[in-house]
Amino acid sequence: RWALRIAALFPVCGTLLTHFLIKDTPVERTRPGRPMSFVALKTAALHLFSKPLFWMAASVHASAASIRRMDIMFGSFYHDATGVDAEDAATLVIAFPLGVILGLLVGGTLFRLSSGIRRRVYMTVMWSFVV
Repeated sequence: RWALRIAALFPVCGTLLTHFLIKDTPVERTRPGRPMSFVALKTAALHLFSKPLFWMAASVHASAASIRRMDIMFGSFYHDATGVDAEDAATLVIAFPLGVILGLLVGGTLFRLSSGIRRRVYMTVMWSFVV
């Protein structure tokens, strides 16, 4: 029963997300009967891509999709190839995409640092967390 209620919230959340993404779009741009042009499409796309909420939703969707795929692919691989128990294989499957996401965040921060000394200090701190 609770699972059905929670599942029913997802369409509501999607509707609210769509509403908040397009509520501040001027009416003239979305008026029916306006001819479709490249400039109008480009303006609408840039308006959508400039919203932080769009990027949050896209990253959550991409993360969820990658975790689902990792479970299908790597779960049986870890269990069959290494002899790890099924429970430990599930933990490894979840840890792998989280490590990829954290690696992208760390790599982005490292790329933005300008000086070599700051990069070495940052990498030393990150390696100390790993060890």
